[in-house]
Amino acid sequence: MLVKQSIHKNKVYLYSSFSVILVILLFAFLHSCKKLEIERIVKIKTGEISGITINSAIVSGIIEDIGEKGISQHGHCWSASAYPTVNQNPKTELGSRRHTGSFSSNITDIFPGMTYNIRAYAISDGKVSYGDNV
Repeated sequence: MLVKQSIHKNKVYLYSSFSVILVILLFAFLHSCKKLEIERIVKIKTGEISGITINSAIVSGIIEDIGEKGISQHGHCWSASAYPTVNQNPKTELGSRRHTGSFSSNITDIFPGMTYNIRAYAISDGKVSYGDNV
């Protein structure tokens, strides 16, 4: 009889210990989880170049995602050096945008016989996103 009581007490102790450990692990798991904040970012592509004349060209672009806050400015920037930025002139400024889709810029003041690099850009919340260097 004493052996049965001892075995029964050990089982109760084991189940109680297991329950306490499980509650502690569950509490630690729930309080260690962090909510992931998914932020939409601006996604833009540089499109085709067409309508090339002696001192101008038409360049297209595509806004695929306007991000969380929309776009405050968009257009194209170009330079004789690779990867032009909006800090370099010249650039087109087509204004704010609240929807995705195509746009185009008339690039002027280019010279014959020169190679130019062109990128579409979009500014959202002070951050600049660029399309591919074409």
